[in-house]
This record gives sequence, structure tokens and C-alpha cells, in this order.
Amino acid sequence: MDQHSLTNLTSLLNQQIGSQETLVEYLYKAKALINVTLGRDFLDYDKVTINHYLWILSVFIEDACSLSENIRNDLLRNVQ
Repeated sequence: MDQHSLTNLTSLLNQQIGSQETLVEYLYKAKALINVTLGRDFLDYDKVTINHYLWILSVFIEDACSLSENIRNDLLRNVQ
């Protein structure tokens, strides 16, 4: 493997590690929010608070899905 290919591979791996760490962070945040949602008093909050709460949960999940798809696409692009 030439030096250029090795440098590209190292760069890709470092990028993937950073992306995976970000993905795990999104998923932990979503899991924490879901755990609060499952609590007994969640429905005691006003509707606006619940709406905003669920909106931010959906943002975390959408961001995690987008990041996961980007990771997969980057890997596929560099494997072929």
C-alpha cells in the first residue's frame, strides 16, 4: 500500500471514529429523553412543554439517522 493510500485510509478511519462518537452521543441523549418520557409524571406537563420536548427528541433521532447514513455512504464510497 503506498503512502498516499495509507494517509487516505488513516484520515477516513479518524473521520469515522469522530462520527461514531457523535452518533453515540445523539443516541444517549435520545435514550435519556425517552426514559424521562416513560416516567409517571410526564403527562402532567403542559402541552407546549411536551411538544417542545418531543420535537427535540425527534431532532436527536433525525440527526443520528442522517449521520449514520453519511457514515455508511462515506465507507461505501471509499471501499469501491
